[in-house]
Amino acid sequence: TQSFSGTGDKNTPREQGQVVIENSRISNSSGFGVVLQADARDAGSNAPSPGSVRNTVVLNNSRLAPGAVIVNNELSFNNAGGINIVGDTTTGDVPQASVPFARIVNNTILGGLVTRVAVPPGATVAGDFYSVGSIAFADRVVDYRPTAGGGPVPLAGLQNSADALGIPNYSGIGEPIANQGAVSLGRGGVLTLQFSNNILTGSNDARPDLAIYEVGSSENVRVEVSADNVTYTSVGVASFSNRFIDLDAFGFNAQSQLYFVRLTDEFNQGALSGDSVGADIDGVGALSSRPGYLYNPTGTGVRIGANASPTLINNVVVNHLEGIFVDPTSSSTVVGGTLFQRNTQDVSGAATLGQFPIVASANTILFTDPASRNLYPQPGSRTIDASLDSLPDRASLLSVKQPLGLLPSPIIAPATDITGQLRVDDPSVAGRQHPSLLQGEARQDGRSQGSAGAVRRGDDVRD
Repeated sequence: TQSFSGTGDKNTPREQGQVVIENSRISNSSGFGVVLQADARDAGSNAPSPGSVRNTVVLNNSRLAPGAVIVNNELSFNNAGGINIVGDTTTGDVPQASVPFARIVNNTILGGLVTRVAVPPGATVAGDFYSVGSIAFADRVVDYRPTAGGGPVPLAGLQNSADALGIPNYSGIGEPIANQGAVSLGRGGVLTLQFSNNILTGSNDARPDLAIYEVGSSENVRVEVSADNVTYTSVGVASFSNRFIDLDAFGFNAQSQLYFVRLTDEFNQGALSGDSVGADIDGVGALSSRPGYLYNPTGTGVRIGANASPTLINNVVVNHLEGIFVDPTSSSTVVGGTLFQRNTQDVSGAATLGQFPIVASANTILFTDPASRNLYPQPGSRTIDASLDSLPDRASLLSVKQPLGLLPSPIIAPATDITGQLRVDDPSVAGRQHPSLLQGEARQDGRSQGSAGAVRRGDDVRD
């Protein structure tokens, strides 16, 4: 009898693992912030890397294979864009490569260039000092309705709403007449103005923050302010006798970002008829202010090149020429819960807005200071409570895995954000519902929906 101490056949070791890119801040790259791409094929066998899919009980005809996970990252001001994913592009009589099924979850992707408006020297106007000089005054008429209260309305020559813009320049004495630089609201009339190149703020003290230059006989005008021209806060009454408003008295502070002021003539106060009926407005100035932002979009937020099939969920994509691009060969890409803003095109190629998108207007404030890459959500930001809990595993891949005893692997939103804070609902936006809930979708695991993007706002939330 002869014995041997060696071993027989053994399986080839196949190391298992996963590439995870998480909790990172990547900015100012010459190309994309993150690139996932297939490696070069083997020079001898022409085998792809990653390799071809194996034959299983149920054939993996879609050739999907688990790819990298990119989660909770801030990608800002990268020259070509945020994320670029591309599979193997070799064609012809060669072994077919697997198709990467990457997971792109809760990333904030800010593209292009965001700069602050240049600030002129400070100036004193009508005895009031403005630290940002001539840019402190309202720039645009959003709404003017002298008939809002049912009339009467002022003389046609006093209905030039643009007279309320810019530095106050009323040239008359007493009640205005046409061409003296003031607009009359009409009895109960409404005038809404916008600051474009500066931001109205509070001051963190009792100093006045907003000045309403009403001229002629003193007539009351109700004042409301808004960040987005949707939700307004009443901040008191102004008139010729008292033009100042202290925004801090109404809960605002130096970090607030306000762009809209709505003025409404008090219906039963002041003259009820006449050529200049209603309060007469010469200008609106932001005594507490900082320069606004200029957005120059470039690049692509998320680019899905050939032969890739990622799932994108809860990403925030802002200020790109293309928000999401998908190559026609990668049309199986799944997109859900994306918040788009200020992109020249939100989607292009074979991309769609996906499931439950949020397309925020340019007036919607998202971040604390995008010019300095401070992407912490502002109070009331549209990113808050705007995420999906999960999206299901791919059906085609699930059919391959189940006969092998492998469990489903849904794409689940992370429980924490880039800083480690738990993602929980914010009570300050308690009335907000994600579009998925409005359309009857049930939450997948009972967790709070949290925030889209990499950062969850938590100043007033107790975990």
